[in-house]
Amino acid sequence: QVPSISLDMAGSVRIAAYDRQELIGEGGAAYVYKMRHRTGNKYAALKVLKESAHADFRRRFADEMNIGRLLQHSHIVTVYDTGEIDGMTYILMEYMEGRSLRDRLNQPINIATATTIIGQIGQALDYAHSRGVFHRDIKPENILFTADNVAKLADFGIAKLNGMRRLTSEGMLIGTPEYMSFDQAKGMSVDG
Repeated sequence: QVPSISLDMAGSVRIAAYDRQELIGEGGAAYVYKMRHRTGNKYAALKVLKESAHADFRRRFADEMNIGRLLQHSHIVTVYDTGEIDGMTYILMEYMEGRSLRDRLNQPINIATATTIIGQIGQALDYAHSRGVFHRDIKPENILFTADNVAKLADFGIAKLNGMRRLTSEGMLIGTPEYMSFDQAKGMSVDG
C-alpha cells in the first residue's frame, strides 16, 4: 500500500511547500513521488523509505541521505533536504524530467551523444571519488537527464564512503551483476 504524504506528516518547511503529484517509482525499500511546489511550477522528487523496509535498507537509506548532502556537483542529482518526520524517512531531491538512460536505449544513440553522456557521468564519478564516495551501481537506470538533456548520476543507495561502516559481509554481492566491476562481483572492496 502506497502511503499518503499529508501536511501533518510533512513537518519540514521544504516538504510542506510541495504537493504530491504522482508515484513515479517504487523499489524494494522506497517509493518515489513527483512533487510540485505550491508557489510555482518547480518540481522535486521525494524518496520515502517504506515502513516495511528491512533494517539493512534503513541503514543504507541513512547513508544515502548523508552522501546526498555531501555531494554537490552539476552532474549529480541535487539533494535539497533529508530527514525524518513522524516516522517517515525521506530524501527531497531534484526532479529529472528527461527520463533515464534505460528509457532512451530503445533507439540508437549517436556517438557524439554517447561521448557527451560518458563525459558528464565521468565528471560526476571523478568528483565523487575525490570525496571518497564509490557509487557501486552505475547502470542505465541510475543515469538521469534534465529537460535540457544534461546527464546526472542518481541513486547513491549502495554507495560506499571511505570510513563508512561496512554493511556488506566479505564475499557478499550487492549491486546489479550485469554492471559490476570484477572486484565488486567477487565481493571485494571497491575503489574508483
